[in-house]
Amino acid sequence: MPKALTIRLDDETAAALDRLTDQTGRPRQWLVEQAIADYLTVNAWQVERIKDGLAAARRGDFASDEEMAAIARRFAPR
Repeated sequence: MPKALTIRLDDETAAALDRLTDQTGRPRQWLVEQAIADYLTVNAWQVERIKDGLAAARRGDFASDEEMAAIARRFAPR
């Protein structure tokens, strides 16, 4: 069964939500539910990647100096 949730938005956020409602033809509730679902998905992914990174660090699985230098060269401004 769906749970009710009350939120308070500042005027600017409420106005942006209303504009998006008008632009998309979607109701406020749908947009808010979608935003929460997207937020939860992204943050769950991020937490898992952090946990993976911490586990790798505990195993001592780090990039070598040569690998780090190659990455730095790849992304250095040209």
